[in-house]
Amino acid sequence: MKTRNASRSILSVTVLPEDLNQYGSLFGGRLLAWIDRVASICATRHCRGNAVTVALEAMSFEVAVKQGDILILTAELEKVGRTSMGIRVTAMREDPVSGEARRVCAPLLTFVALDRDGRSMPVPALAD
Repeated sequence: MKTRNASRSILSVTVLPEDLNQYGSLFGGRLLAWIDRVASICATRHCRGNAVTVALEAMSFEVAVKQGDILILTAELEKVGRTSMGIRVTAMREDPVSGEARRVCAPLLTFVALDRDGRSMPVPALAD
């Protein structure tokens, strides 16, 4: 058994010009890539092996993220099945000057642990 804290992963980035869409806000695809990356790290830390994304719950963008904003993505296990892991990623936008933070989105991703042959394998249960 493992605790949620043992696999929690945090990714912080400053939003730069190359991260923006034609409207001057964060490109959604870039955010999705960061979400998948931090969730993948969380899954790997939990199962200590390979894990792949199998689903992303429908998500919506609650606030726009602009150039210069600090984006903080926190991935945490929400549930664990026999071979799967449900990981919630909460993305927060922080104004670098005022420190004001607002939630951008909080999708749930499902990962499956894979053995060396690419077959699903059991994952540790959650201790909490």
